[in-house]
Amino acid sequence: MSVMQSQGNAAGVPPMAGMEHNPALVFILAGQSNMAGRAPGSELPAEARGNLPSARLDYVCSFGEEAVAGPPNRSEAWVSVTPQPQHWNTMGAHCGPEIGLAYGLATRFPGRRIYLIKHGRGATNLAVDWDPDARLGRHLYQDFLSQVRRALARLETQKEYFRLAGLAWAQGEADATHADWAAKYGANLDYLVARIRHDVGASLLPVVIIRTGKSDPRLKFVDAVRTAQEHFVDSDSCAALLSTDDAGLMDACHYDAAGQWMIGLRLAEKFAAEIPG
Repeated sequence: MSVMQSQGNAAGVPPMAGMEHNPALVFILAGQSNMAGRAPGSELPAEARGNLPSARLDYVCSFGEEAVAGPPNRSEAWVSVTPQPQHWNTMGAHCGPEIGLAYGLATRFPGRRIYLIKHGRGATNLAVDWDPDARLGRHLYQDFLSQVRRALARLETQKEYFRLAGLAWAQGEADATHADWAAKYGANLDYLVARIRHDVGASLLPVVIIRTGKSDPRLKFVDAVRTAQEHFVDSDSCAALLSTDDAGLMDACHYDAAGQWMIGLRLAEKFAAEIPG
């Protein structure tokens, strides 16, 4: 596993005196259903249920095609880092790793302002749906990028000095169901991360790949996807791999609340190593 070596590029409005040493931290979270998070928010640990005044979330979440599931839930503003409202066939308010991440960062950096931009779209693939140049599929990249830019513009409007501090990617299950998608996963991941870094203006943005699990028998080509994720991290000095093989599951594929909480805390640990105290 390679070790992340950069802190990303500073961004935002010119700082007021002293703020350049304590910018707000902005993290981008993207992927499919395990990023959107099917875990019931009501099952989170007790310490995860309190409000974190220093952290805010901007989210887009959906599960399935809009023709069946309806449009994504969108916050359209900064909101508290709490479970997102029920969407289609979730059991109720749901969460991904963002709550554990926010809690872990707030614990390590008390008083530091933390902003999370989450775009989780269930049942989506990297080969077509997330392709930045897609002519087919769901054209998710442009929707994702528009959300990120709107959220960052909101920070600039409120005169918040901030640093883009990391990207977490949790996706791969859909591509593990097709041999050709799995075979191209490495090249597609390379291109996606390169485009995100370019389009947000952070060429050395630290990236954590949340490794795709292999417990679901439907993911016939998951070993190819996991190998591609390993190779990506090995070839990128600003990337790290986060294993989830020991995370709890609520079904064959989706992490339960305890699993998502643990993944979020592990994300915080990896990102915190790259952030000045």
